[in-house]
This record gives sequence, C-alpha cells and structure tokens, in this order.
Amino acid sequence: MLRSIVIATATIAIAAQVPTTKKIINLAKIGNEIISQSDFELFLQNLLTDQQRIQLQQNNEAKEQALDYFLKLKIMTAKAQKEGLQKKSAYIHKISIARMQILAQSLMEQALPAIENRMTIADEDIKKYFNNNQDKFKTPETFSARHILVSNKNTNDDAKYLTDEELQTKIAKIKDELNNGKSFADAAKEYSDDPGSRDKGGLYEDVAFGKFATEFEQAVRNQEINKVGNPIKTQYGYHLIEVKKISPATLRPFDEVKESVKEVVTAELRNLEMEKYFNTISKEVGYKKFDIAAK
Repeated sequence: MLRSIVIATATIAIAAQVPTTKKIINLAKIGNEIISQSDFELFLQNLLTDQQRIQLQQNNEAKEQALDYFLKLKIMTAKAQKEGLQKKSAYIHKISIARMQILAQSLMEQALPAIENRMTIADEDIKKYFNNNQDKFKTPETFSARHILVSNKNTNDDAKYLTDEELQTKIAKIKDELNNGKSFADAAKEYSDDPGSRDKGGLYEDVAFGKFATEFEQAVRNQEINKVGNPIKTQYGYHLIEVKKISPATLRPFDEVKESVKEVVTAELRNLEMEKYFNTISKEVGYKKFDIAAK
C-alpha cells in the first residue's frame, strides 16, 4: 500500500511540472499571417502598465477599442510593407532611433534596482538639507490690498481710448471722493475697471509678491498700511491702492515639510547616482567626446 501511495504522489508531482497547453485563439488573418490573441496580449504588455492592463480587462468597451486599434495597426503595417515603405531611408532612420531608445530604456530598467539600493537616506540627511536650504521651504512674502484701476480703455465705449490726461483727471476725482470719506470698497465697485477684484471692493488677499506689475508692488511696499496712496501708473492704467497688510516670509516647521524635503533629497541623490552610473558605463564602452570647438 505504501508503494502505491509513493507512486501516486510521484505521478501528481510529475503532472504538476508539465506546463498546461494554452489554447490558441486566432483573431484575424492578413494574407498568410495569422494574428492571435497572444499577439494582442503582447502588444498590450508593451504598451500599457500592469495597472492599466487590469483596468482594461475590467472594461469591455475599452478592451474592444484597444483590440480595434491593434488590428487597424496590423492592417496599416501590412499595407505599408506591401508598398515597400520599410525599405525607405526615413523608415530605417526612425527604426534606428527607436531601437536606440528601447535598448537604453531596457538598460535603465535593468540598472535601476541596483541604483535604488545604493540610495540610503537617513533622517539626519533630511534635517541637514532642511537646515542648509531653508529659503526653499519658506512661505512666500504676501500682501493684502484694495485697489481701484482706471483703465486706459473706456469700458463704456470699446472703440474709444482715454488719453493720459483724461485718465489722470478721472483717478484724481476718485481720490478726492475717498479723501472726503467715501468707502474704498464702494468706490472700487463703482469705478474700478479690474474685473478680478471690483466685485470684492477691490480686494486682493494674501497675494505672493511677484505676481503683479513691478510699479504696483513697489507702491505696496512703500505705502503706509490702511492709507490710500497717490495714483501710480502701470501698463494697465492708473491705480489707487490701500494696503491692508504685508506678511513676511516664514520658515515652515520641519515636521510639516519633512516629506517634501525627503523628495528633494531623494531626487538629488538619484541624480548623483545616475551620474556615477553613466561615468562608469562610459568607461566600459570606451566613450570619448571630441572637442569640436577647437577644430
């Protein structure tokens, strides 16, 4: 009985080692070429990521579209070959470039695991980078201000442009109304030609410096808080500005930006390791760059 069990067990083990024959499913025929399901699967394998292929299998409509695309490519390829386009120099050059790109990509896929394994980043490295590069992790200096724009184009008549003298007269009139007690927000809603702030009483809040016209931002820096300054001119027209606040740049806490710092450190270390890798393989293949400027 023991002998029978041993024989049965061995038979099962041998059977398990024999590969299952996969049924061949033919999809189409072009001339003498049979196009099979495995051809299509190989096409998808090289075209899509694993996640994309999984999503495709779960969407019958998308799968049919991909199959239709694949078969149309095969038809067009057959037609191109029939016309001898594969013998043209343009085709040969493109194939040469594609071959170069594919080989380089394959080499990188092979080399990346070893490169990644050499990349060890400790918390001390992250903290040191943060301490040495604090300007990169500061919140920007910002300002909040109300403004009224008198545009150099009369919004009531698109065909007519105001002269500089007319602009100055108009902005001076508005300034007088503000000096006589009119609310800046009300004046902005009534007179401002800036659609981005007019309905908010001319208010822009917490804007990082560098986004507005240079003349505008210089006025913001030079004016007193909550006091309407003299009109200033930019390429857009004349402005009246009431600065509400200026917030200085501040360093964000390390714990808040630690992951961002780590990403930067990782990227820089990866670039360094990649440079070492290219220097190594350059020597292996006997690479030498000629100084064409000296010729």
